[in-house]
Amino acid sequence: MRATRKSGFCQCTARTVRGPLPVFLLAALLAAVLTALPAASVRAQDDGEPEPTGEEAAPPATNAIQEARKKALEKQAEDPDAVAEAPALTTLPLGFLQSLTFEPKAGVRANVSLFTYYADWTTQAKFLQDANATQTLNWSWDEYRKQDKTVENRKGALTYGFGRQLPLTTSIDGNWNWSEDRTTNTAGYANLYKVDNKLVNLNASNHKFAGLGLLNSVKLTANYTDQASLNQNQRSDFREGTAGGNYQSGWAPAPGVIVVGRVGGTATGGTRLLAGFTSPSSASSDSPVSASTSTAGSAGDSSS
Repeated sequence: MRATRKSGFCQCTARTVRGPLPVFLLAALLAAVLTALPAASVRAQDDGEPEPTGEEAAPPATNAIQEARKKALEKQAEDPDAVAEAPALTTLPLGFLQSLTFEPKAGVRANVSLFTYYADWTTQAKFLQDANATQTLNWSWDEYRKQDKTVENRKGALTYGFGRQLPLTTSIDGNWNWSEDRTTNTAGYANLYKVDNKLVNLNASNHKFAGLGLLNSVKLTANYTDQASLNQNQRSDFREGTAGGNYQSGWAPAPGVIVVGRVGGTATGGTRLLAGFTSPSSASSDSPVSASTSTAGSAGDSSS
């Protein structure tokens, strides 16, 4: 079963929206001025038509108000920013969301060893500037035929790619995995194996872009993991984060000669709990600044 809703591209510039109140104020002001003039002079400002007589003649004040409102509306249609006294009402840009798709699934699977009941939900969205997002939710329940064993799984994931919204090609994703395995052996001993894992990743890169007379490449990574698990009444938990970056630049001082410099480093920090004992988990490493020179037609680079 699949249900899809797509919204076409629509882009509106955030501009000032004028309400009807300033038009009436301008009309009243123009009416007051025009009504002070002779009726003939007011009619003479039209298309040069002769002054109507008898029943065709309308009250000067009524004609002046209608004419003023008409001109004010025409002027506002030509230039919505013409009336400076109008209250500003900012509207949000439309068309950021290009398409949205939902895909739910549910059912039962069976084989010679187990029955599986499952339900899945997938959401996909596309945005301006090639950005996209995907969300998945999964649930399943396994019942084994020849064992006293059940397994429940719950999973969720969200990924967002920024497309051309940022200078770097950037994506961020989060994952959640939860499972509970209950097993009883033939001797009647039961065991619970339970895992709850959360992970977030960030990646950003840009390759071979020019700046300061150099050809540059940069890559940034970061992730964080939070996991809690239990097996045979023993806990095994850890929380760790890692961040790293690499930068490379190249310079061509002469035709056929390229000088390349590289620098990078990573760092990890967190804590681990195993069998009741807690220990820090940290590490850091830095790659030294290196430079290499290559010439056209050489088999390799020499670095120091």
